[in-house]
Amino acid sequence: VQDITDRKVIELQIRQLSVAVEQSPITIMITDIDGIIQYVNPKVIELTGFSNREIIGKNPRIFRSGKTKNETYQDMWNTINAGQIWYGEFINRKKNGNEFIEWAIIAPIKDDNGKIQNFISLKEDITERKRNIELLQQSELQLQNLNQTKDKFFSIIAHDLRNPFMILMNTSELLIKNFEYMQDFEKLNNIKSIYESSRFTYKLLENLLQWSRIQMGSHNLEIEELDLYELAFNVTYSKKAFADLKSIKLINRIEPDTLVSCDRNMIETVIRNLTANAIKFSKDGETVEIGAINIPSEGQNILDDYSQNHIYIYIKDNGIGIDKENIPKLFNLESNFSTLGTNKEQGTGLGLILCKEFVEKHNGKIWVESEVGKGSTFWFSLPL
Repeated sequence: VQDITDRKVIELQIRQLSVAVEQSPITIMITDIDGIIQYVNPKVIELTGFSNREIIGKNPRIFRSGKTKNETYQDMWNTINAGQIWYGEFINRKKNGNEFIEWAIIAPIKDDNGKIQNFISLKEDITERKRNIELLQQSELQLQNLNQTKDKFFSIIAHDLRNPFMILMNTSELLIKNFEYMQDFEKLNNIKSIYESSRFTYKLLENLLQWSRIQMGSHNLEIEELDLYELAFNVTYSKKAFADLKSIKLINRIEPDTLVSCDRNMIETVIRNLTANAIKFSKDGETVEIGAINIPSEGQNILDDYSQNHIYIYIKDNGIGIDKENIPKLFNLESNFSTLGTNKEQGTGLGLILCKEFVEKHNGKIWVESEVGKGSTFWFSLPL
């Protein structure tokens, strides 16, 4: 008779551990000291899509995606070969090529003499968790941007909308109280003041509404194939009366049948705003030119990373130009930069902000080249 109680206890513990390993919701892998896989639990097969036969006897590099840095692997081997436990992340791939992220704990298994015999890794798929964290971070960033936008929006309403309304009220009150005592030229001047203030207020309100729709995501793109020549023609026709006030000549150098994929309203707004600015900052009798090129020629200071799949549109004037220190402010909402034109024309400070938003909605870029006293050229790109 032999007492086998201890052996039965050990066998039970082994069965319990075996069931725990086999049914574990995390992946478990055992390799030899050279990293050759000797065992994987069913979760590895379920997660990666590889069969047991495709995994056993192979190196864990069959799971590599190429996205994990070599320094990570080097640090892992240095740590576990030194007899210590390593913690870290891997970006791995499944059999079908899909990538996933794992949080790993890798430890050495030693014999009674302290010599390393195997390595065991316990890994958890954290792809969804990482994605949720990224989405949360993006949401927080969007919320911060929306709060900044809201603050700026109310700042513009409080300041830029208040001033023209004060002019409207004061001037109209002056007319009401003194109308019968005023000379005709005084009445006309006051009416002109009311008109200019009303026109500016309407333009500012229109820009604010367009800008706010973009920020709320309600300004959707309606992409269609359009003739860029036609868009530029519509703008030059609509701006002719404004240009004639300063005897400015508008030239459309875009070739007919220059086709682009864009949202008509957005891109017409971009060309219209840039053309209006060119007229505003040009002196009487000068020229404003609208053109387009497919590939920049040598000597043109255009973006280095130009694409043959894009066309580059420019609006060029020979006006007063822009100081270099003011160029970074042009497309920056925080600066709300605006200056008077050559005939004291007012700007809303939002026109170029809208242009930037609309161009970037088309995955394009917008920038300016300018020199004080020699004029400015505004560029933007669109997909062909």
